[in-house]
Amino acid sequence: MYWNYIYFTDPLKDAHSGLIGPMVICKTGTLDEDGQRTDSIKVEFATAFFIFDKNLSHLGTANFAARAPARVDVVDPDFIQSNLYFSINGYIYGNLNGLDMEVGQRSAWYVFGMGMDDDIHTVHFHGQLFIRRTKIKIRGDVLEVYAGTYEMVEMKAYNPGTWFFHCHVSTHVQAGMEGAYRVIPRFTNQ
Repeated sequence: MYWNYIYFTDPLKDAHSGLIGPMVICKTGTLDEDGQRTDSIKVEFATAFFIFDKNLSHLGTANFAARAPARVDVVDPDFIQSNLYFSINGYIYGNLNGLDMEVGQRSAWYVFGMGMDDDIHTVHFHGQLFIRRTKIKIRGDVLEVYAGTYEMVEMKAYNPGTWFFHCHVSTHVQAGMEGAYRVIPRFTNQ
């Protein structure tokens, strides 16, 4: 079972301050006594597609006062727009690291959307196909997530390389909602 974790002191400000994340609950027998998976999944990735609005963060006012020149008008539309981060896990323009797997490994991807009405994302995995399990198995490379929703897909890495991973909404990818994942060739000693 999988769902989004959201802090509820001030949900809007909490989310835009980064107090969000996935919560994965495994059925009995999926994990061993050390918390390691016992099934065929070898690596897990959680990816949040979220337009962080630093204007709404708990720290926004303090950050603007400390870093913005006195002449900046915090209600200016251009200033407000400059504080939107079209991100994957809070990272923009390909700066998210650590999404690595080896050829032949099975991975679980927990993909979720947060935010408001603009947070509608079509997540595209280049280079690999995933399996989405519903009543049937669906293979694909594009996954839709909306604000407050999540999907879990599995992927068996078969195509080595560094692959583009992004939101297909043109304004989102242009603003930085993109990253990469790596499929590393498996080398064997002969």
